[in-house]
Amino acid sequence: MNMIEVVAAIIERDGKILLAQRPAHSDQAGLWEFAGGKVEPDEKPAAGAGA
Repeated sequence: MNMIEVVAAIIERDGKILLAQRPAHSDQAGLWEFAGGKVEPDEKPAAGAGA
C-alpha cells in the first residue's frame, strides 16, 4: 500500500480555532478541515502545514 504523508495545524487565537471549508468542486465538498496539506518528498512536515 502506498503511504501519503500529510500534516495538519490547529491554529487558535483568542479562543477561536481556524477552519477551512472545502470548495464546492472538490472531493468531500463543503466539509470543514484544519489547515494542512500533503508533504512533498523533499520538504519538512512544517512546510506541508503552511508554516
